[in-house]
Amino acid sequence: MSDKKKTKDQLIDELAGMRQRLTALEALETERMRAEEKFRRILDAAPDAMVIVNTDGKIVLVNAQTEQLFGYTRGELIGQSVEMLIPERFQAPHGDHRRAYASQPRVRPMGTALDLYARRKDGSEFPVEISLSPIETDDGVLVSSAIRDVTERRQAERALRQKTAFVQLLQRVAVAANEASTSEKVLQYALDQVCAHTGWPVGDVYLLAEDTRAELVPTGIWHLEDPTRFATFRQVTDVTRFVPGVGLPGRVLASGKPAWIIDVTKDPNFPRAKLAKDIGVKAGFAFPVLVGTEVLAVLEFFSAEAIEPNEPLLDMMAQVGTQLGRVIERTRAEAALQRAKDDLEFRVQERTAELTVANEDLKREMEARTRAKEALRQAEAKYRSIFENAVEGIFQTTSEGRYLSANSSLARIYGYESPEELIQNLSDIGSQLYVEPARRAEFTRLMQEQRAVSEFESQVYRKDGSVIWVSENSRAVRDASGRLLYYEGTVEDISARKEAEEALRAANAEVQETREYLERLIESATDAIISTDKAGNVVLFNEGAEAMLGFRREEIIGQRVSLVYESVDRAKELMRQMRKQGGTVSAFETTLRAKDGTPIPVMISTSILYDEQGQEAGTVGFNKDLRPLKQAEEELRRAKAQIQALRIEIDQTKMARRVSEITETDYFQDLEKKVEELRDRPKTG
Repeated sequence: MSDKKKTKDQLIDELAGMRQRLTALEALETERMRAEEKFRRILDAAPDAMVIVNTDGKIVLVNAQTEQLFGYTRGELIGQSVEMLIPERFQAPHGDHRRAYASQPRVRPMGTALDLYARRKDGSEFPVEISLSPIETDDGVLVSSAIRDVTERRQAERALRQKTAFVQLLQRVAVAANEASTSEKVLQYALDQVCAHTGWPVGDVYLLAEDTRAELVPTGIWHLEDPTRFATFRQVTDVTRFVPGVGLPGRVLASGKPAWIIDVTKDPNFPRAKLAKDIGVKAGFAFPVLVGTEVLAVLEFFSAEAIEPNEPLLDMMAQVGTQLGRVIERTRAEAALQRAKDDLEFRVQERTAELTVANEDLKREMEARTRAKEALRQAEAKYRSIFENAVEGIFQTTSEGRYLSANSSLARIYGYESPEELIQNLSDIGSQLYVEPARRAEFTRLMQEQRAVSEFESQVYRKDGSVIWVSENSRAVRDASGRLLYYEGTVEDISARKEAEEALRAANAEVQETREYLERLIESATDAIISTDKAGNVVLFNEGAEAMLGFRREEIIGQRVSLVYESVDRAKELMRQMRKQGGTVSAFETTLRAKDGTPIPVMISTSILYDEQGQEAGTVGFNKDLRPLKQAEEELRRAKAQIQALRIEIDQTKMARRVSEITETDYFQDLEKKVEELRDRPKTG
């Protein structure tokens, strides 16, 4: 009885102990749940999206920022592979990276210069920065990922780069404007820089016409990335003028503001698109060169593709136009300064003449004359400095051809030690200086008719007898009554330019002669010559090919070359053989297919064409018609069969003895000889 009671007491004690342990476990579970809740609140308070995954890459915990950033709910993410948050093209390599990280977990902070992207539930992608931290738990190592959307920062960085590039563009244009000697050089530089900045291949300049001041005229100032491709557009532009409101330049002239056309071929107010079938351009924009509110020039740019308007770019180009306007305004000021100089010189000369005539009033006018002389001395000193330091040669001559003055640059151009030596030795410009004396007469005639000449080019003798080319700009200086006083102007040595132009003309002539010779050679060939581009499209199809295959050239150009092959596999085998044998295959037999479907056996000798970078650019092949050879072989086969039949018949009629005296070699050998001649006939080309 006592044993049973003891057992019952033991059970009661054990039950009490179990209750205590259960209470302790419940307390621990409550504490764990509180800790987890606290951790979740801390996780949700984090500024970045937090994603915690296990070693299998399964998501075990996310915060509210993750739901907001990716568009998923917690329920949609928990238990899923973390790769669902990564663009599909990165998922496979990410799995490898994740497993490598799991083998050596470590803290990886943000800003590691990795170019990372994430994917939202709607499929959109965005750039991110991610930090990784391993977490040791009772269930194993977890990886905590802090994910930050850096879209706005990337956009800001891109905007900063664009702004920096534009500031650099403005700086380069400003430096060029200060260094350039003419407005044309500044406009050319600006044209090149804007094309480089935008990546657009075409740019040109229109100026306000001097005669009407209400019309824009082409200047011939161009930037062309590919002159051949855009030759038609340039030809049309160089002969087209615009009034306000008409065409792209006319719109800018009328509004004084930049303008953009998405596709000029579809724009009703783009007259140049109607003057040629294919002008080669699509999108276009233009901006004015302004002095105040006056439009002096319009710069226009074109792309080969249709492009939506870029308002920030137009705003930047408006600033470039304003800066260019300041350059032209400065040029105007310099021109006004030159006119003031001319006027000052004229007035000084007039005043000096008056003082010479008025000797009787010399005493009374002495003070005024002294002041005039001092002003004259200062003016002469100022302009003498300009005269002596100019890069170009500067001169004054009589109409008869005698030098009155010359600067050091002119003496250097003509090979003299000093201006004094030049003036002393050249007393008759027409006979002593010009290689063709008649050029001085032509110069004088133009001066009398036009009072000025520009870019008057001639060959002249230097002191040592050598001949150079020069370009002269000159004007006639007259007194108040219109009487000619002298000619003055500048001289520039253009020998180097002339030599370059002559070399270019010779090179172009040689290239044209070679091209014409090759074209005649190709067209006179009896073999079919077919050339393709790197995509396998026919680009050359000579008369021999037309005769052999029955296609007209215009039917086959631009088509796939496989159109004329009986077997596409043989065409592929030909390309494989060419690449295997260093780019050339000879005596490759295959079958072509004529337009009417007739198979034509040919022997091809073909080569791969390479561009300047050594890349395949196409092929050229010479196709010899084997039908005559095949026919001869067939005739030989039939002859052999006939002879064999004849032998059998002779055996059967027991006339072998008589027939054995009959020789078959004459006919048989003649056919074999013809076949060999056809085989050995040299290939055309």
